[in-house]
Amino acid sequence: MESELAALNVPLSVHPLEYYADEIEAIEGQLILSTDMAAYADRHVKMLGWLIAERRVGLKGRGCMKFLTCEDPGGVFEAIMFPDVYQQFGHLLTSQGPYLFHGQIQEENSAHTLTIEYAKKLANPTHSQKFSQITPPLHWLISD
Repeated sequence: MESELAALNVPLSVHPLEYYADEIEAIEGQLILSTDMAAYADRHVKMLGWLIAERRVGLKGRGCMKFLTCEDPGGVFEAIMFPDVYQQFGHLLTSQGPYLFHGQIQEENSAHTLTIEYAKKLANPTHSQKFSQITPPLHWLISD
């Protein structure tokens, strides 16, 4: 994994979130995966995302909003920052992340989107030895 990161600037054999094991383990509350968004429609959740694409849209007289495409160990998900949230947290989106998002899952035409209410960029990677516990961590699983 270290060789992949050095040569390609991204690990191929594991998800990049593996490098943030210690910080992920310290997050309070349950994290959900992108694959579980439908089960949490209209509910407030916490999600981790590795930013893979973004698009900023200006709104006449109302500032800007941002559409994000993120990845987690479960897959890819879409998220949105409305102008008030973008003004507060948009400056954090300076790299791929990863980011911790708090928000509400919205469902429209069977598609699920995270409407972000809070965002935090995770600190520098720790190169933890806890890799086997991260994809996905035990506390990401939906409890019955």
